[in-house]
Amino acid sequence: MKKIIITVSVIIVILTSFFILRYNSFALAIKKAGYSSLNFAIIEKSFNDNGNQFVIGKTNDSFPALLYLEKDNMGFWHVIFTGGDTSPSRQITCIAWMKQRGIKYYNQQDNMTFETEKHCLYYGQNAIKLIQLPETAIPSGVAVNIQQSGKEYFIHTISNEPTEVLNNIDMYSILLENHFIE
Repeated sequence: MKKIIITVSVIIVILTSFFILRYNSFALAIKKAGYSSLNFAIIEKSFNDNGNQFVIGKTNDSFPALLYLEKDNMGFWHVIFTGGDTSPSRQITCIAWMKQRGIKYYNQQDNMTFETEKHCLYYGQNAIKLIQLPETAIPSGVAVNIQQSGKEYFIHTISNEPTEVLNNIDMYSILLENHFIE
């Protein structure tokens, strides 16, 4: 009888610990990556090609940083990668990711061509006026979504074009040349 009570108690403690860790895994993943979960804000949420939920978020510890977090099949969150150039001198950071869109071309004799959707998200806190990008600054085939509140801004670019199209956009230079940031 004692063995059953001890076994049940151990199972209850293990299950309780599991659910507590799972519930707090989002904040723990951010802390494990070296950032504070208190200054974290979710910018983008969706599902990846494997059906796992992912979140793009920003943190403002010493300077802005963007994080890509993904939830695994057990329900635990992990930081997969962080934003690109997060140097304080540039005051702008960027993070990029891709999603499969589907089959673009299919013929039984030829190979299939898959289409991917490329995303690039820029974040900064140094806007000096309303950001309205000129049409000539962005190549064709690229959609742009700008969200701004005072000095803080997000610029989300999406394209189905080859990866080089988004890679060749120097958003920092575009914003600086058009006097949108200081």
